[in-house]
Amino acid sequence: MPGILEALRIPDAEEVLRRVVPQLQQIGDLHSMAISYNKLGMALFCQDRQREAVPYYRQAAALFSQMGDIYNEIHSHRGLYECMWTLNPDSAKLEMDLFDLLKDSLYRHSTAQSLARYHAEFERDELEANVAEVR
Repeated sequence: MPGILEALRIPDAEEVLRRVVPQLQQIGDLHSMAISYNKLGMALFCQDRQREAVPYYRQAAALFSQMGDIYNEIHSHRGLYECMWTLNPDSAKLEMDLFDLLKDSLYRHSTAQSLARYHAEFERDELEANVAEVR
């Protein structure tokens, strides 16, 4: 939960996000719109309005999934987990399971990319050493 200063700003943030989201939808900026849905969900959650926050987190998760943005989708499912904890613990468990699955997927993807990069660098260094030997 936010501190006193942040708590005073949360209703203002909610108001701004509610004005921005339709504009982002109108221009077709789905990524910014999904991020705004996550932020709006967070603003509502911080005001103990979990039931109102759930649809925003769900919309964000759907958009991020559609775009293949696992990193931000993870945040949507974490928000859903936190909101659902008091509303429906069984649903909260499902959201946490999905959060964990996506987090593991992101980790595996990042690890595979790093290993491929290191392998390519090693092969390049080995090739350069072979070329230097031939000269």
